[in-house]
Amino acid sequence: MMREKIPLNLRIVALLLVWLLLVDWGLNAYLDHKLIKQQEWRINNPDLSSLQAVFDRIAGASGTVVVCLGDSEMYGSSTPPGQTIPACLSKILHQQYPGRNITVFNLGLKGLKPAEAYFVVRYLARLPVDMLVYNVSSGWFTSTEGVKYLALVQLAGAEQEAARRGIKVPAATREEQLGEWVAQYWDFYRYRQVVSRDMLALRENIESLAERVQKPEQWRAKRRQCFI
Repeated sequence: MMREKIPLNLRIVALLLVWLLLVDWGLNAYLDHKLIKQQEWRINNPDLSSLQAVFDRIAGASGTVVVCLGDSEMYGSSTPPGQTIPACLSKILHQQYPGRNITVFNLGLKGLKPAEAYFVVRYLARLPVDMLVYNVSSGWFTSTEGVKYLALVQLAGAEQEAARRGIKVPAATREEQLGEWVAQYWDFYRYRQVVSRDMLALRENIESLAERVQKPEQWRAKRRQCFI
């Protein structure tokens, strides 16, 4: 028995393509709003496509550009939006210089190592950055680990330099390679962390709830903390 062929409905295909284009446009507009207007978006998953999305906006930002680089402290782990170090710095600068076009980017990455920070700074040197705020963690002075985030080395195009300097760099898995290829053509996948974290807020809510239960005093202190 021959299987019955499913007819192709061109209208449905056209509507699907339009929907995908609108979703991609919406995600880009949302990220522009969070990074440029509100200046409070954080990189939750430092894959190559997410990092490139942020660095593209740093390159295209107008006015005075300030980049805050560091580890979990700069990122603002379990810290409410608007109360991270970069967010508070942005508020202070806009209060001190009203009317001036100032954009502050949060490049805090959880577990950032010295070697990784080096490659980030190397890449930032190519961009129109007016000020770099660098949070040096005391744990860096005893760290013997290499690179945790391969994407930071790839972004700087420094794979050969890392090997020459004897810096341990993890190899990209086939899944990561496939993911980066898909991200080149589909912004919905490229900004998947925006969907999973900002719109669904799953990971941040879980982390905040865990800290609230395990370390209630620390959680309450962070809720009250702000430099304004």
